[in-house]
Amino acid sequence: MEEHTTPHKRYTIKERKEYNRNRLFKPYNFWRQKKESQRRGNLVHYSISNKLKRELKITEEFEVIFNNLSLEEVIGLKLELASRNINGKLYDLPLWNTLIEIVKEAVLKYAYSASRTKLHLSHFLGVSRNYLDMVLWKYNIGNYFACLDKKKDENL
Repeated sequence: MEEHTTPHKRYTIKERKEYNRNRLFKPYNFWRQKKESQRRGNLVHYSISNKLKRELKITEEFEVIFNNLSLEEVIGLKLELASRNINGKLYDLPLWNTLIEIVKEAVLKYAYSASRTKLHLSHFLGVSRNYLDMVLWKYNIGNYFACLDKKKDENL
């Protein structure tokens, strides 16, 4: 029988320590970037309120009045105003069946604006990271806030 030999080089203790040191201690720039991303998060902090103000859809005074309404009053008022112009019909929309999707999208937009990272967002919503990616793609939340990114780029 032939003896099996390994082609691996035997390293001295000094060479092993040097290898581990190089492997464990990455360049300073990497650590600085990592620390900064942890502080600021991967997601840019968005605000639905600021977005609507930039689009001139709301004002400070409106926010004060709006804040005094309950969620049920806001939803009821929005439905009434939407159906007022079309004689009480709401675009033949099956409201009861689509209500869950509408609420999920609204909560997702708020959570996206309040979270700093996708991990924080997934914990906030109580879903897995894979499910979160699927939901973000389904509701196209990134494009909702995309106009804010374009305006930031224009200001730079």
